[in-house]
Amino acid sequence: MRALLTTGRGLPGDALGTIPANVHVEEWVPQRDVLTRAAAVVCHGGSGSVRGALAAGVPMVVVPLFADQPHNADRVAAVGAGIALPGPDAAGLRAAVERVLADAELGRGARRVAEEIAALPPVEAAVERMAAMASR
Repeated sequence: MRALLTTGRGLPGDALGTIPANVHVEEWVPQRDVLTRAAAVVCHGGSGSVRGALAAGVPMVVVPLFADQPHNADRVAAVGAGIALPGPDAAGLRAAVERVLADAELGRGARRVAEEIAALPPVEAAVERMAAMASR
């Protein structure tokens, strides 16, 4: 399988050691450019990563670190769109990724949430409603 690893800004190039040939490493890439081609996402559970993957209908493994991430990970698992995996070791992470890729039910769950997101009214509708309420 091919993998894309984003490191965030400021990580020294040699910090990761030897990178396998099937892994492409970047500091950052726009999620919208890659999520439509992804079979799975592994992320920390930040709201942007979770929302992006859900909107694209991509099942995920969420490895939460802090703040709202444990809650987001639990919600992803609760709606059947992925796996919450706090504190994994390499073998646990590998098993979770393999499960997300193989479990058709998780893929269907992610696509179902994507359909729900797509059916939501646009942000502009909320702005119009708030403006109408404020003018009353």
